Amino acid sequence: MAADSVLQQVPSAEIVILGDFNAHHAEWLGSRSTDHAGRSVYDFALAYGLTQLVASPTRIPDTSPLDDIHVQNCNKAKLKLIKLYNCE
Repeated sequence: MAADSVLQQVPSAEIVILGDFNAHHAEWLGSRSTDHAGRSVYDFALAYGLTQLVASPTRIPDTSPLDDIHVQNCNKAKLKLIKLYNCE
């Protein structure tokens, strides 16, 4: 796994994984069911001590900017812990 490789090189790495995974798990956001993608993402998060930051569903109307919705719905205290890096 890529995460194993990163953690071997930098054991104290702080990892942030962003994306729209379209994964549903009963433990997250009140989802009524768990699908294969949800189980995979959930198990990965548990294995690596990762935390789900989004506090509410991100389904949006066509008139709303997606990035704005993700930032507004995140747990604000945890979001402040994320530092922006310029990767080239």
